[in-house]
Amino acid sequence: MIFIQWVKTFFSLLFPHVCLGCRAWQDKSLCQTCLLTLSPQLSIRTDLEGIDKTYSLFAYEGLIKHLLHDYKLNKIIDHKTIVSELMLRTFYELLPVDDFFNPDTLFIPVPLHPKRLRQRGFDQVKQIFEPLLNSLNKKCSPVVIRKKNTPFLHTFNKKEREKTLKDAFELALSFDPNGKTIVLLDDILTSGSTVKAVADVLRKRGCARITVLTLCGVAI
Repeated sequence: MIFIQWVKTFFSLLFPHVCLGCRAWQDKSLCQTCLLTLSPQLSIRTDLEGIDKTYSLFAYEGLIKHLLHDYKLNKIIDHKTIVSELMLRTFYELLPVDDFFNPDTLFIPVPLHPKRLRQRGFDQVKQIFEPLLNSLNKKCSPVVIRKKNTPFLHTFNKKEREKTLKDAFELALSFDPNGKTIVLLDDILTSGSTVKAVADVLRKRGCARITVLTLCGVAI
């Protein structure tokens, strides 16, 4: 038993991670072989009122679901590099990049409530999209404020989500979206209720075009 524990300790020093896929000891959260199994599955939606189009690059299932869950809820920050690199690589592989190169386009993350941000310690949406926005020579525009600390919505039905999200967001006083083209950023698109609630606030103030970009999407 002592020898086995010593071996485990030795390997944990050399290879501080266990691959989420094959469970092999190595120096990253996901080995290269398992990383290559993460195949993009582009989902495009046009059914959300007030939103022109949504793009989700992966299905929210399997390894990538595990990665995001551990990263967000278990605060395994090492996963950030993997998911942000997947976002960057897959964006250029699958999407009409010219649609996102408009110099006037604003990239707005769906915000966390300040209390949730303090509890989590980081904003996963900003972290996931940072390498991509750097490649586009863009920055996040934190002009949407989450004024209601809504609960996790994954167990709510559509009506419950809409009721919970009513008046959850507002715009910074200094921000005028009139006539602007906006890309809303989020990690996961499920029913679309959250991004629609943000879009409603922007549309009421005259926003011209709203696109949503997420790493993952849930089949509906």
